[in-house]
Amino acid sequence: MRTALTLLALSCASLPFCQAQSWTELSTGITTPLRDVFFITEGKGWAVGDQGVILTTADGGDSWTPQVSGITTATFRSVFFTSANTGWTVGSYNTLRSTTDGGATWNMFSSGPSTQEFRDVFFPSPTTGYIVGGNGSSGFVKRTTDGGANWATTIISGSPLESVHFTSENEGWACGRLGVIYHTSNGVDWTQQVGPGPNITYNFNTIFMLSDTEGWACGDPYNIKHTVDGGTTWTGEASGTYAGKTGLYFSSDGSGWATTTSSLGGGQPIRQTSDGTTWTELPLTLPTVHNLFFFHDTLGWTVGDNGSMVRYGTPSVTSGIAAEPERTVVRVFPNPVADLLMIASARPIVSATVTDATGQLALFRNGPVSALDVSRLAPGSYTLSLSLLNGASPLVERFVKE
Repeated sequence: MRTALTLLALSCASLPFCQAQSWTELSTGITTPLRDVFFITEGKGWAVGDQGVILTTADGGDSWTPQVSGITTATFRSVFFTSANTGWTVGSYNTLRSTTDGGATWNMFSSGPSTQEFRDVFFPSPTTGYIVGGNGSSGFVKRTTDGGANWATTIISGSPLESVHFTSENEGWACGRLGVIYHTSNGVDWTQQVGPGPNITYNFNTIFMLSDTEGWACGDPYNIKHTVDGGTTWTGEASGTYAGKTGLYFSSDGSGWATTTSSLGGGQPIRQTSDGTTWTELPLTLPTVHNLFFFHDTLGWTVGDNGSMVRYGTPSVTSGIAAEPERTVVRVFPNPVADLLMIASARPIVSATVTDATGQLALFRNGPVSALDVSRLAPGSYTLSLSLLNGASPLVERFVKE
C-alpha cells in the first residue's frame, strides 16, 4: 500500500521545482535497511542495503523485485549504473559486485583486504569509475579505466573517505572523516583541499558538485561547506541542522534536498533549501533515511531503515513501460562558448558526451544535465551527444569552444 505524504504549501513556496509535487511512500516488500538507490531512467532503478540486499524496479518504484547478490553477510552502501545493463554495487568486507545484464546475475570482484570498507562508487563515463572507502584508520580512492575489470589505488588518505563526485571523466572530489576534502583534475593525482578537523566528530559524509566550480560537502555536526571556486576555498554554512548527513542533491538554481538521520538530526529526516544555507525540515514521519537520489529536479527517491522508501514526484512510466518519446527540441547556448554551455530541453537529459574533432572523448556527464562546464576544453569544434529520458534516440549538437 502506498501512502501520499503531503507537503505544506508554504514550505514549497520558495522552491520552483517542488510546486505541485508530493512525497509518496512506496512498498519495497522488505524490512532490511536500504542504504542507496539509483535510477538509470524514470522507471528503471535499483536499491541496495544490508544483508546483501539488491532490489530492482521497472515502474519507478511502485513495485520491487529482489535480485540475487550471492552474499548475505555484507552491507551494500552504494550502487551506480552506466546503462540499463551495466552497474556496480559496493559495501563492507571489501565487497564489490558488478552486472552486465541488469542485475539478473551479479559477479564478484576482489580489490583488497577484507578489512576495507567500500563506501561509495561513481562512474563519470562507461569505462572510468572510482570507489572510495577506508579501513578505520586510513582511506583510499580506487580507479578503473577499463569498465571495472581492473582497479588501482590512486590515493591513500589519513582518514576514511565517505563520498566521491565527478563532473567529468577526470575532474572529481572526495570527502571523508575528520572533515577532509580531496580534489583531482586527472583522476590519478589528488590534492587535499581541506585538512583534518580537530576531532573525529567533524566528518563529511556526502559531497555534491553542481559544476567544476560550485559544490557542497556536508556531514556532522551541523557541518556544511560550500565552494564557488572548485574547492580552492570552502566556506562554512551555518545551517542549524544536520542537513546532508546522509544524502544531498542540488539543482542548477541553487535549490536542494538533503537527508539526515532523525535521531541525530533532532527532527524529521528530509530537508529542503532554496539557497543552500537555510534548510527547512519537511513534516514527514519516516524511519532513519540513509540516502537519496534525484533523477531530475522534480523526481527523486529516498531509502532508509525497515526497507522504507519515499518518492518525490511521479515518473512518466506505466507498469514498467516507458512513455512514448515525444519530439524533443534542445537548445544549446551560447555558441560559441567560453565557459558554461547551457542546455535547454523539454525532456530531461540523462547524460551528455562531448567528443573533439578527432572523435576522442573530451567530456562526459552522467545524470541530470542542464549545463556543462567546458572552460577547460581546448579551443575548437566539438560534438555534443545527449541521451534522453525513456530511451529516446540521442540528440547530436555541435558547438565551438572559444
